[in-house]
Amino acid sequence: MTISLKKLSMLMLGMLILCSCDSRGLANPTKGVHQASIDWVDFVKLQDNQYQGLYNAVIGDPSLVTEKVVGEVEFNVAKTVTNPSYRIQPGDASYLDIGIKLYEVEGFEPNELIAAADEYSINGYRLYSSDDHRDKMTRIYFDDIAKHEMKKIEWYDIESRELAVSLDAEESKKLIEKLLAGTPKDDYIPPQTCLEPTNYQVVFYSGDPLGYFFTLVDDGEQLLFHSGDAIRLIDDSIRDWLQLPQQVDCGVE
Repeated sequence: MTISLKKLSMLMLGMLILCSCDSRGLANPTKGVHQASIDWVDFVKLQDNQYQGLYNAVIGDPSLVTEKVVGEVEFNVAKTVTNPSYRIQPGDASYLDIGIKLYEVEGFEPNELIAAADEYSINGYRLYSSDDHRDKMTRIYFDDIAKHEMKKIEWYDIESRELAVSLDAEESKKLIEKLLAGTPKDDYIPPQTCLEPTNYQVVFYSGDPLGYFFTLVDDGEQLLFHSGDAIRLIDDSIRDWLQLPQQVDCGVE
């Protein structure tokens, strides 16, 4: 009987060791509070680096995304993990599904920027910058962008993801002048109306590998441009110039 207990103890110890070697085993459980909700940032972790999704940039030319695979998503934490103490492991991601491959981007080292194919992202790729290089890619303001000559500017309806307006280099220059002439509106209060605001992503392409975008909101009464560090009220005439769709007053019931 004593021998059986020893064998059982050794077996249990062996199982514990095996589970501990598994990055998502007993030593790092995925389950915690039942149905606990965790607000995950859009991230992916590879063997040597952790990356976050770029919220203000798109790939300027899809051909810059190479065929060289630098990693692959093995585990989606947002769909599985309810343990707030779970430790992020290589292969983990929050937005990307299991099996999605990460690719090297021409002009960047893999420890700086990588890309994943994404049908919902402008130009077909979702970009991820490493934590160590994130600041230089996210601390971008319109006044800095406006100093460069633009190849083109594109407007996308955020909700439909459809291209609303495309401007060539000459038209882009005029638009930048109009945006720079905007009036600071940091005390903006949305109007009391039944109209739903239309949000646009305005993407600026200077010829660099990355195009940067800012948000413009049409609340039905005013056009407001979020320039990265301020909100600017834009002249309403820009609607006609760009042929933006007019919102129809739904009236007050």
